[in-house]
Amino acid sequence: MLGARSSQFDRVARTCGLEEIHFTRTEVQAVRVDVQRLNTEVHQHMNLAREESYAQNQNLEYRLKHHMGQLLQSLVNSIASDSKLDPKTQNLRLPILPLKKSRSAPELRRRRNVTEQVLLNLLEYDAAVSESDVQKSLRYVYRLPKPAQDRIIAMIRHHKFQSWLAGVESTALFLNGHYSTTGSIRQCPTSFVCARLASAMQSDRDVEEEPSLHPPVRTIAISFFCAEHVETGDPYRGARGIMKSLIAQLLASYRFDIRVMAALQEADFDHVKTLCAGFKLLIDSLPAEIVLVCIVDAITVHEESGSRSRKVEFVLEALAGLASSEEGRECVFKLLVTCPRVSRRYSGRVGSACVLTMPEKVASQGAFTMAKWDGYTNTGTQ
Repeated sequence: MLGARSSQFDRVARTCGLEEIHFTRTEVQAVRVDVQRLNTEVHQHMNLAREESYAQNQNLEYRLKHHMGQLLQSLVNSIASDSKLDPKTQNLRLPILPLKKSRSAPELRRRRNVTEQVLLNLLEYDAAVSESDVQKSLRYVYRLPKPAQDRIIAMIRHHKFQSWLAGVESTALFLNGHYSTTGSIRQCPTSFVCARLASAMQSDRDVEEEPSLHPPVRTIAISFFCAEHVETGDPYRGARGIMKSLIAQLLASYRFDIRVMAALQEADFDHVKTLCAGFKLLIDSLPAEIVLVCIVDAITVHEESGSRSRKVEFVLEALAGLASSEEGRECVFKLLVTCPRVSRRYSGRVGSACVLTMPEKVASQGAFTMAKWDGYTNTGTQ
């Protein structure tokens, strides 16, 4: 009887074991099917996310290209259409954007405005100085001799200049004007090109856009004319003056978050290194829809000034580094640095591929007329 019971128990045990194995196998197969299904869904979601991200990047790149194309067309049209480059007819504006009015959080808005004003005071910012520098350089064009006026046309038509301006990536351009003159270095073709470029890019400063899911691409132009600030006692003289002016113009042109300005407020404005770091902080805070154009004219006035030359060289390297490496930055940073003649030291700091040196002689086109200007600039934009 024990043997029979034992045999019966073994049969039942084997039956239960087989049933358990079958059940386990069924469960494992079901889990495997679920895992495969989930894996397929995850891959589908990832592919959709990747496609959406790619589409957004393509859309932003298209908008940037369209914006820069319009900017280039606007630049040459504005130069060609003016019958006389007089500051009264240029519709120049201060490099200040109107603060967006908000009906909420008045205390936060007040604190932000106070912080911004404190920073501008520390930087000794005077908006009229930047406007005056641009106006002076614009007025000089008809005082230049004919070869200098031809050189202006040759500069703006050059493929390197147009590629730099119309590109949608951060880049730098060092422009050697190769212009020899016994007159003031302030009255050079490169200064007019810089002033006209800065003026054209400020044309939409007063347009306040409504908040939207896809904000429009906007250009911010900040400029500094070194030859206008060489006198002893000028607060914008030398490397510190360049960076203080650029930082102040950028603060006045964009509504930065109060936390960014608070971090900048802790910087030591007496040292060039901290000023460059503060400028980088502001650029890294700009969104992808911003194209920041930084123009530094006649930087080589500091090449022969000993210690000031080395500090200005450090500033140039810092600016060129920002233009050559995005480092996760969202905005587009475009740097234009000019030399009225030919730089012997500074131009190599931006890389040989980013240097445009005009020939010693350019083709003569006779008098500087608007008809000839129209022909040259229109050819450059076709």
